[in-house]
Amino acid sequence: MAVIERLIEELGSNPSGIGFVYSALEKVVEEYGCQDAVLVLESPDYGRQIFRHGRKVVETDCIPRGVIEAEAGLYLIPDQIEDEALDRVVNLCDVALKLDRAKHDATHDSLTSLLNRRSFDEVMDHLCSQSARYGWVFTLVLIDVDEFKAINDTKGHAIGDEVLQMVARSLQMTLRSGDRAARIGGDEFALILANATSQGAIQAVERLRVSINNQSPGVSISTGIASAPDEGEESRELFAVADERLYLEKGSVKH
Repeated sequence: MAVIERLIEELGSNPSGIGFVYSALEKVVEEYGCQDAVLVLESPDYGRQIFRHGRKVVETDCIPRGVIEAEAGLYLIPDQIEDEALDRVVNLCDVALKLDRAKHDATHDSLTSLLNRRSFDEVMDHLCSQSARYGWVFTLVLIDVDEFKAINDTKGHAIGDEVLQMVARSLQMTLRSGDRAARIGGDEFALILANATSQGAIQAVERLRVSINNQSPGVSISTGIASAPDEGEESRELFAVADERLYLEKGSVKH
């Protein structure tokens, strides 16, 4: 039971559900002195997932196929241990992954899996504070899908959703370490480019346009750019500058 007490204590402090799962497998192998451990979990919340002690690859030459294809449970190798505590380990790992999913859903847009507006605003406020204090440079890019209402009206909302998901994928392919992307409205997206000037942002936007055109020829975007700290030290200031530039560009597209 000592392993259960340690895991219950860790459940509230480990920021990662997957990290908790591998920590649990480590503790189980240590507690029972077995050679290996495989955890099979399945839930509508996160699908079917298989984890192996030590983050090792789950392979049939190492793990019996019966285990890989088995129902949810914790399987020890050699399989000579029966302990009710193992069922509790499975339940705790299930809770950890569901908590992970709940945290993700609270901070991300359900259609695109990008950050939602509230989470993006929190990131912006933090970065603006750091930029004002230390002079760190970053650039905000606001993005609108051109003629999106027409896409919805003529092709249907299902196609419109596919366009939004495609733009989100293109944004994710544009991201570097430290960059953040969000869906902040119906057809509105936002991008934070860390350590990037306006010129760097312009280059990133061009890469984004190419990616979108390669996936869906005919779909285009309008953008507005504002860089901190030169063009604003507060989030609302940067949004105002970027928003004005976006609508100037959008107006030029219509004409």
